[in-house]
Amino acid sequence: TAYSAHSLTMAMRGKGYLGAWVEIDTTVKNRHVDLHYRLHPGMRKYVKKISYRFDNKEIGDFVLSDSVHSVLREGMPLDMSILGMEQKRIVRLLRDNGYYKINKEYISFQADTLYDWGGVHLILDFSRPVGVDTLSDYVRHTFRRVNIYENVRLPDTVWANNLRPGISLYYDKKRKISTRTYDSRLHLRPDSLYREQVVQNTYSSFNGIGALDYSSIRFEEIPENPS
Repeated sequence: TAYSAHSLTMAMRGKGYLGAWVEIDTTVKNRHVDLHYRLHPGMRKYVKKISYRFDNKEIGDFVLSDSVHSVLREGMPLDMSILGMEQKRIVRLLRDNGYYKINKEYISFQADTLYDWGGVHLILDFSRPVGVDTLSDYVRHTFRRVNIYENVRLPDTVWANNLRPGISLYYDKKRKISTRTYDSRLHLRPDSLYREQVVQNTYSSFNGIGALDYSSIRFEEIPENPS
């Protein structure tokens, strides 16, 4: 019962009813227990002002340049599901434009409930999580080379074909799939910007090849100035 009451309370608070609480009435009759939950949502909070904080100017300028697609609006209810949508939108935007290390842990929200009676000042905070690699997380990444391994367990001896400049196919003695098929289904290109959607398109294309049991994509970061 306490767990159910807590779940109901958190559900209401997630929709902007920050002062919500649940009252439980218990009635015992003929060895049967009837539970009645009385919901007290209270006043719903609305967003009266939206601010942004970024710990990197380039990231901030890029995100704000796409604000026309933001789902945050002044006057909207303080709804956690909408905040989650905005978080996913920003991560997708950055990962589709070279920032492949960015994830939802970089984005948090703060709601200043003392800003206005019945309204809140919503602050989107974009900052590095503790312990991340500060040298490369805010760097746009490109694909330098693309290697395809078909039934290969390195460092075994393998055969290789160059599909095109910067793209190589490695296989064990005999190919199962033609180079033309690989080339037509591979959407990753050397010297192109990392884009999450392109990676997912390549996964889908490769998984559509009937002769393949499975496929995986692994990224290996190369230092800017290797010694």
